[in-house]
Amino acid sequence: FAGRTALVLYEAPVYSGDQLEVAACPPHSAPQRAGIVRRKVTAHLVHARTHEGLQVATPASAWAMVARQLTVRELIVVGDALVRVPRDDHGILLPERQLATIEQLLTAATAGQRKGSAKLLDALDHIRVGSASPLESEFRLDAAAAGLPEPDLDVEIRDGSGRLLGISEVVYARQRTVVEIE
Repeated sequence: FAGRTALVLYEAPVYSGDQLEVAACPPHSAPQRAGIVRRKVTAHLVHARTHEGLQVATPASAWAMVARQLTVRELIVVGDALVRVPRDDHGILLPERQLATIEQLLTAATAGQRKGSAKLLDALDHIRVGSASPLESEFRLDAAAAGLPEPDLDVEIRDGSGRLLGISEVVYARQRTVVEIE
């Protein structure tokens, strides 16, 4: 599975439509059936792995594959979701559950000639680790466009003795401002 279908399988914030995207590297070809979008891909432009028992393009490869279909802003939102380091119910970071790194996205974006590669590189300049939802990514992008400084994301707020009080989505430390996005 590739492109949007792969991203949906990774639970990235992207609409998959009503068709499955399936890719194959020549000389192989993807199945030809109703409801399937076939893609031929060059081997060095895509990597795959097993995900929940399915052969799926890696998150970084899938992100790069949708460059011609998504806007830069949409690529940023999806990229933020892929590089986010999830937390458990107690607020503990789970780096082993991070889907991709910014370096992996960069590698996928620069693997070779690809339609939409300029959009990928533009999006990479704005992708940040720490955005926990599309709404948080949208807020950050809109705040930056309005002239606000770059915030810290996914910040642990602790009291004087070091006890965790909470985790805030967006923090402007110099301005002593915390933004909670609901």
